[in-house]
Amino acid sequence: MAAGQVELYPQNPPRNQQPAGGGVYTTIRIERAADVAGAPGAFAEIGTVPIDTGEEWTYYLDQNGDSTAWYQYRYSNLANNIQSAYANYIQAGDSVVRQSVRSEIPDLDITVAMWDRWGREVMIDLFVEGIWKPDEGQIVITSTANVPDESYALPSHLRDLIAIETRDSSGRHSATLEVGPSRDEGDYQLGPTNRRVRIFDPSTSTSTTYWAIGKAQYRNLGELTDDFFTLAMHMLLVKYAMFRQHQRLNWKKFITFDPTTDILPRDLAGFIQQEKIEVATRVSRLALPEPPLPLPY
Repeated sequence: MAAGQVELYPQNPPRNQQPAGGGVYTTIRIERAADVAGAPGAFAEIGTVPIDTGEEWTYYLDQNGDSTAWYQYRYSNLANNIQSAYANYIQAGDSVVRQSVRSEIPDLDITVAMWDRWGREVMIDLFVEGIWKPDEGQIVITSTANVPDESYALPSHLRDLIAIETRDSSGRHSATLEVGPSRDEGDYQLGPTNRRVRIFDPSTSTSTTYWAIGKAQYRNLGELTDDFFTLAMHMLLVKYAMFRQHQRLNWKKFITFDPTTDILPRDLAGFIQQEKIEVATRVSRLALPEPPLPLPY
């Protein structure tokens, strides 16, 4: 993430929370405030984004934010001049998942940086366990001396390639390319690490674009909703409990939410085991089936 950029994942309005006067919300209005001694200052609108009806949240990138800024948002329909109340404000990098866990474990010695690190580890663990999202990225065809190049790097956010397809000038799917060891047996070939692709005889026409479809890792706890939210919360609890177990001091009886009572190591180990069982149960229900991945030649 570049300096000054902040990724936001405002949740879309539930279907049963549409405007009372009729119509539907179509836009999310984003506001930002500077941090003043740990609290937000005055909010000012920084942008609007159409609601992504294909997701439970709508992605927004603040190009001029910082890690201490605060954000809030509300839904609107500019054409009908209707607006909702504001959602609860949240600080950059925070998420409802982390807030929920921290509300249960208010230990003052657990810093925001530690929660951030555990959150990043959870994102990796989710992908390893089969919790991933399908994503795509364009492969821009280039040429050297008016001859189209053949070798291209895959978009960095794609962890595994599922397919390569072409689209027409309107963005509609045209064809799915076939993988093969040579131009006589396929349209493209993968490198041995699955990070580079060789497209045989690519078109340089501006009316044709090439798109890589693959598996991507969730980038932020703020992207997770519903079942994934609960799974991530249990995974964060495991990270926290294992930290306490490794620390071997200052045991907290967080199972009963009493921050002053010591807890025995065997009780803590039992809690970790229970949480791991909960994680494994949810993963078995939510993990996506593996798509047929192309193999390098």
